[in-house]
Amino acid sequence: MSFPNRLILNTIAAFLIVSGSLINAGDTSTSVTSDGVCAEFLSPTHDESSDGFKYRCELIHQLEARGLSLSSPIGGQIHSELLRPFETVLRLQGETPLPKPALQYLFEEFPDTAQLVNFYKKTNYHVVYTNPQRSQFFATNNRNMRAMVDIIDKRETIPASSYLLFEDGNAKLLFWRFDGKSIIEINLYEFGEDTQYDIKIHVFTSSRAFHFFFKSALFKYLIKSMFNRILGDMVDATKQLIDSNDDFPTNNPNFVEDLLDRFK
Repeated sequence: MSFPNRLILNTIAAFLIVSGSLINAGDTSTSVTSDGVCAEFLSPTHDESSDGFKYRCELIHQLEARGLSLSSPIGGQIHSELLRPFETVLRLQGETPLPKPALQYLFEEFPDTAQLVNFYKKTNYHVVYTNPQRSQFFATNNRNMRAMVDIIDKRETIPASSYLLFEDGNAKLLFWRFDGKSIIEINLYEFGEDTQYDIKIHVFTSSRAFHFFFKSALFKYLIKSMFNRILGDMVDATKQLIDSNDDFPTNNPNFVEDLLDRFK
């Protein structure tokens, strides 16, 4: 069971944003029932003809095609999540008034982006990369959410960029506290001077009650509202920076100059 909002933090996440399919792999449908890994997903809730079984089988092959090793620690965690009987896929789509190079840079430089948002919006985000390769980061708003996020894969091109993330965290929403993991796909597309985003969040749970809640219109509305607020704070803070000569605390002295270059 997992609560997607934390990821979006990172994306400050993210945003975390995603694919329609971020994961582009070959067709595995012809070997779906003969695959030893896929066979593990057969359960009383997923027989060979079920959409849930096919979804898991295709997803695990797509993850492997993006570089995930099932024998790695992250691969083992993801495999365990896919064995849970209930799945939910949440999708967030829209556009934001920032050029793709600028938005992509804000995502790449999460620690400084968090400080930028804190400076102008009086929030208390904290994001830090946990290794020199910057393949994992920790993110929190120091209030009701925190997560460790692993970057499984990222592909950056001029017209589109995609990110594949795996998060493990917890968050409090209304009367509930959620602890768990989820897979996040993020796609960014150039759209004139703006950026279109497409985010897909894969959530797995062993609880039928949580499954129905995750699929509800209320839950999607709450997640979308929180995401829009975080993304809106990023946009507002960036615009205020552009319109001012303010100095704000940053770990990277070149952050402001590099960000402004992305608007040229």
